[in-house]
Parts: sequence; structure tokens; C-alpha cells
Amino acid sequence: MKHPLTVTFLVLGAGGLFWLTSLYQPGPFEVYDDFEDGADPAWMWEIAHAGQSAIVNDPAGADNRVIYFKIRTDDPIVKKSKRVELKIGTVKMGDSYAYGFKAYLPEDYEAEESSENISQWHGMPDFALLETWRSPPLKIMTRNGRWILSQKVSDLKINKFRFGKGSREVHTEQDLGPAENGKWVSWEFKVRWSYGEDGRLIVLRDGAEVFRYRGMTSYNDWKGPYFKIGMYKPDWTVYPDRSRLTVRDIYFDDIFAKKMDDTFWD
Repeated sequence: MKHPLTVTFLVLGAGGLFWLTSLYQPGPFEVYDDFEDGADPAWMWEIAHAGQSAIVNDPAGADNRVIYFKIRTDDPIVKKSKRVELKIGTVKMGDSYAYGFKAYLPEDYEAEESSENISQWHGMPDFALLETWRSPPLKIMTRNGRWILSQKVSDLKINKFRFGKGSREVHTEQDLGPAENGKWVSWEFKVRWSYGEDGRLIVLRDGAEVFRYRGMTSYNDWKGPYFKIGMYKPDWTVYPDRSRLTVRDIYFDDIFAKKMDDTFWD
């Protein structure tokens, strides 16, 4: 018979392991949603109140249903910021995925220096190593009336330490062209998630390749990133003086995330 202390340590250890693994954004990591019958239940939500999102008619006039997101400066904080986003669980590091969506900025969408994240691929810190949250390794945003692609990556095993807060990130941005109002734009991102030189990224806008990259696409983490899409305005919480706007909204349709055959890159 096992000693009571041994049993206690085993139970505590199992409980601790369960708690740690629960932090790694479990859940489905593939989805396709055209919103004709509402939002897919596979989505996990980050939303302050029901008024931030709705399934509506296509703003361009087509016989089609789409999802609409709106945030305001007086909305409650969600996950330490002003946001409304859908998300899907983490993927396996080293695997390849294709992601896509159509985005529509309203006719009155004003350009300003303060950016909005409309889609993020968020890294999952290694909490067991006392890592903390970091900026996403990949995101697309609007800034000054342009579509901007941002990458922040690192091959450090511990990129941001809970007590030291130190980090070393390689940060690059790419201008992907004008963010035209009142017009649907189709985006597709093909990614091999890696913190080594075997990482890959291809970005297509309306079916045409606009960016190709080879190298690190993530942080050095146990799990690969998880996909988020919606409207998120960090400056409203962190640097409110940078923005003169009080409302941000956007429409999306045909959102997908799916695993790719890794031989695509051969």
C-alpha cells in the first residue's frame, strides 16, 4: 500500500499538471464559418456584452449573412483591453496551417495613426517555465488607412520571464496596401509554425500573393499559436491619448482555419 504522503503528492502533481495543461487554450483548432446559420459553436468568445457582435446582412448588398463587430471606448474591459474577438485553440508547433477570411471596413471607417488588430495568431506562453504573455507572433491590423502585417518572433526558450520581464524579440512589419472602405477584401495566410529557419509564411490578398517569408514564425513555445479574429484596439486601454476615435467596427465572412499538408512547401 502506498504511503499517504506519496498518494498526496501524486494527487497534487496530477492536479497541477491538469491546471497547467488547461492554460494552453484547448479546444478545436479548425473551423469554417460563413455565418448563414449563425456563428459556429466551435468558436470561443472574448466579448464584453451582446451588443458588440451580431449576424447581419452583407453590407455590400449581396444576399448573404456576415458577422459584425463593434467596440466603443466606454465598453467594459475584456482580457485587459477593449475588444470583441472569436478564437480557436492552439495548434501543434511545426505543423502547417491555412487561415482565411473576408473583411469589410465600413464606408465611414476613419484612418488614424493608432492601429486596430483585426486578426491575431497569439503565442501561448510556457507558463510552466514562468513565461508571461507577449505580443502575438503574427497579426494583421489597420493603421493610417493601410493594411499592416506585424511579426514578433524569438528563439529564446524563455522569451519573457514572470519575474525578470526580460525578452528579445525580432519585430518586423510589412505594408500590404491600402485599406479601402466599403469593399470586401479576401485574405489568406499559409503558415508553418516554427521558431527555426524552417518556418514559412505566404500572404494572399484577393488571391494574389503579396508577401512571402522564410524564417521564424513564432516564439520558442511548447504549443503553437491560436487564431483570433474580430476588433481589438489596444491603445484605448494602454495609450488612450493616441486615438481620437470612440467607435471601431468591421464585418467578416468566410472565416476558416485548417491544417495543411506540410509537403505544400516542397
